[in-house]
Amino acid sequence: MSLQPNLPTLCNILLPPLLSPNAILAFNAHGVFSWEEIFHKDRPKKISDLWWKIVHQRLPVGICVKQYAPDGENCPWCITTKLTIAHLFESCPYTCRVWKKAEECAAFLTPNGTRQPIKLLITHTSPLHQHTGRLIQSAALYTIWREYTSHVFGGKPTPSTQHMYESLCSLILSFRSLSLSTHTHKKPPCPPVKSIRDTVRL
Repeated sequence: MSLQPNLPTLCNILLPPLLSPNAILAFNAHGVFSWEEIFHKDRPKKISDLWWKIVHQRLPVGICVKQYAPDGENCPWCITTKLTIAHLFESCPYTCRVWKKAEECAAFLTPNGTRQPIKLLITHTSPLHQHTGRLIQSAALYTIWREYTSHVFGGKPTPSTQHMYESLCSLILSFRSLSLSTHTHKKPPCPPVKSIRDTVRL
């Protein structure tokens, strides 16, 4: 960054004013939303923290970082659209493609034609399916946030759709490996590695 914010400015960036309760509850990530889901034991802690900040509108995006972001207050992918948390995680066409790929990964474990594979996995009767759904959902959320922050705060070029797909694939595999090291499941909680990679390449 060319400009270094002072401490009061930094506090304003990291703690923007809270919006109304209606605005907070408007966010609806793919899958299931509840406070229990945000802090579920199957979800990586950094994702729980990220999601908590999302629903409380506590992420530094848009107008609160316009002095430091290469695109000002606008979305890096939709140049003429002012960036909000809801736009970044829900309505941006580029990040919607990440969610679509995540849903395709979840569809490996759901019946053909399922409209919301991630949601179906999270609400499945099998704990293994539920765990898988949460990991895929978490990977999609973190992919979007990591690619955005790498561009805005890391000075990297605007990530391409293919780069975001590869990042999603990498995170799903990373979360799966972390899960396998902390749980005693005999079977991996995500689709096979080859299947995920083939899906991402499409």
